[in-house]
Amino acid sequence: MKKLLAILLVLLVVSTLFAAGTKETATMDKEIVLDWWTWDPDMIEQNKTIIAAFEAENPGVKINNTMVGTKEYWTKIRIQANQNKLPDVFTMSSGYLEEWAKAGLLYNLDEFIEKDDTFDVFYKSIFDTNKATSGTDSYYAIPFALVTTVLYYNKDAFDAAGLAYPTDKWTWNEFKSAAKKLTIDKNNDGKIDQWGFWFYGRYAHIEPWVFGNNGYLVDNKTMRFAPDKNAMDAIKMLTDLVLVDKVAPAQKDMTSFQQQDVFPQGVAAMWVDGSWFVDIFRKNLGDDMRWGMVEVPVGPNGSRDMSNGWPDSYAIAPNTKNPEMAWKFA
Repeated sequence: MKKLLAILLVLLVVSTLFAAGTKETATMDKEIVLDWWTWDPDMIEQNKTIIAAFEAENPGVKINNTMVGTKEYWTKIRIQANQNKLPDVFTMSSGYLEEWAKAGLLYNLDEFIEKDDTFDVFYKSIFDTNKATSGTDSYYAIPFALVTTVLYYNKDAFDAAGLAYPTDKWTWNEFKSAAKKLTIDKNNDGKIDQWGFWFYGRYAHIEPWVFGNNGYLVDNKTMRFAPDKNAMDAIKMLTDLVLVDKVAPAQKDMTSFQQQDVFPQGVAAMWVDGSWFVDIFRKNLGDDMRWGMVEVPVGPNGSRDMSNGWPDSYAIAPNTKNPEMAWKFA
């Protein structure tokens, strides 16, 4: 009888261990799925390459990429946030970082960053820019691209006017002098056929001139719009281009154009906007127009040691079921 009980006890222990082992194996074998939302359709092929490489290095992990158009992205991602259904990893703009971090919609990354010695591999200054932008003492976003603003110029227009190309050392006066010579009525009908410059008020059109003159638009203490004198000088300079110097068109006179088409169509010889247009111009302009780019001219109170830019980043949902894997992927 004792022998029988001993056998039964052994069988019970073995079956229990087998069941536990089976359960653990099933858990380990369960596929991890991460949802990844991005906003740039032009990066879809690049995203596929990233996903293929990550899945190959991490068997059992699947990445689902949802590509949302830039114009629709924030509407749709806010709906996901309101429904508590944020994707595990998603693109985050520096323009919304503070709002989302303080609303508890982003995963705090401090522990991951410290544990992984992140700053041995990545630039700490760019991470710190995100921390400062968030208005908190923690990290909530992982930079993947540094975006800046540049002065684009039409080489063909400069050659036709007999002008030297812009340089990174240009001053405001040099810029305005060239803009005047590039503003041309080609058929003498009283209408400008080529403007020296074009802008209409978009943040990427205004801020580079403000920051390039060591100006500030927001009071850091009150976080209210309160442009200082240097900022106002930059804004006046831009306004004068339209109203006084008449080297840039009024926005009301350009309603037949999409803002991003004015420069590539040769209607303006110079234009300031984001560096993301570089790839677009390379693909779309081809040999139709020779163009170049330089740093945006700094103002009399500015410094050539700084440039206006910001990081585009990835964030992790605060309620992701797989934070470690989401961090590894991001």
